[in-house]
Amino acid sequence: MSEELEHFNKESMKPVDVTEKNILPDTETLQTEKTRENFLKGVEEFSQKDLSHVQTAEPLSGAELVKQELSMKSIVDSVTTFDSTSLKSATTDEKSHLPDAEDIKSEKDHLKSFERS
Repeated sequence: MSEELEHFNKESMKPVDVTEKNILPDTETLQTEKTRENFLKGVEEFSQKDLSHVQTAEPLSGAELVKQELSMKSIVDSVTTFDSTSLKSATTDEKSHLPDAEDIKSEKDHLKSFERS
């Protein structure tokens, strides 16, 4: 084998251009990585002493849940069986005033006078 290496003809090989493929991250990637590291560092160093105590609502027991469902059912039943004929009639006065053609024309003239100034 060593003999083959000594007598090997290098000129029989094809020429090849060597290009280095050392890809460095761009500034945007570096900034994103730095932001992420700072965020994680902030989470790791967070002090729980700064938090305020919160009382969470405990789940209802079986009896309390039944009471709540019965009260909701009674409310729904009372709404569905309500007699609307016992209500007094009422008339609605619409107080929305729309401008008439004269008001619109005077407003346009007023705006045009400001545009000329």
